[in-house]
Amino acid sequence: MNIHERAWDQEIVTYAGITIEQLPELVPTSFTFYKDHIPYIIGASDGVLSNLGVGAINEGEVALTIGTSAAIRSASSTPHVDAKGRTFCYLLTDDLWIIGGPINNGGIALQWVVEELVKDETVSSDQAVETVLALADRVPAGSNGLFFIPFLTGERAPLWNPEATASYIGLTRTHTREDMIRAALEGVTFNIYSVLLALQELIGFPGSIYASGGFSRSETWKQMAADIFDQPLHFAKSYESSALGAVILSMYTLGDIESLSHFKQHQHVDEKVIPNETSTSLYRDYSSLYLELIRSLSPHYERLYALQQKKRRSDLGIKVAH
Repeated sequence: MNIHERAWDQEIVTYAGITIEQLPELVPTSFTFYKDHIPYIIGASDGVLSNLGVGAINEGEVALTIGTSAAIRSASSTPHVDAKGRTFCYLLTDDLWIIGGPINNGGIALQWVVEELVKDETVSSDQAVETVLALADRVPAGSNGLFFIPFLTGERAPLWNPEATASYIGLTRTHTREDMIRAALEGVTFNIYSVLLALQELIGFPGSIYASGGFSRSETWKQMAADIFDQPLHFAKSYESSALGAVILSMYTLGDIESLSHFKQHQHVDEKVIPNETSTSLYRDYSSLYLELIRSLSPHYERLYALQQKKRRSDLGIKVAH
């Protein structure tokens, strides 16, 4: 879709070798039809609805979500396209756009840490997660100089490279399992922060950040995020911000409420996490180095991926051409 014309892009359609007639009709998110007197509303995707659910729909308001994956997004009355291709731009309503970027590796990095560094068949998964987070809390900000590049499943924003891989950098004999655990959580958060920096180039410095997702159940991770972002994070009671956003959009479409901001005054902020100045000062240097590290590693991912694929094919008994 050409986001400026709100129509299928003829140039891309032609390049793909298809016709516009082969594509479905484009309709707004408020498009409604009835069946047996029941309204069916087209609606929107989970990411943009999450912004609506946490109330981040005014200019300068940012929504941060960390679940299995993660994303950071902001609302805008006009579309913005990143010339470097780092962010997306989605239409929520006819006059409201959501700009931001998703990352593959959010809570999935925590899951990997649990399974590979702390797994114990005698305890439940929930207990293992609690153990991991408690171990991370023992380590000071910066994980004693250890970095984790969190691309366990390739990465979307800001790299958009399915061949990107994860790595520990700075690992020495003095580092512990606890350091490795905290570094993994910091790596995920550094990567989300790198997307925010790209977003800021388009919309400016955010006024407020509203956070949601599974990570909000961890005091350690919430404080870490506030410190790395160097901004207060506002947490609402509801973890399911996308589902709430779907309800709000539906009520607005059906005329039950007059505006999408109807519930903003009722969306009570349950908690506000304030950055720790000491940790924030340290994280400024760490986040800068993190950005340099992912840039320097990017040219090597293709070759590393090829080597990994060659090994997998060899293990499967598939002949590999020299």
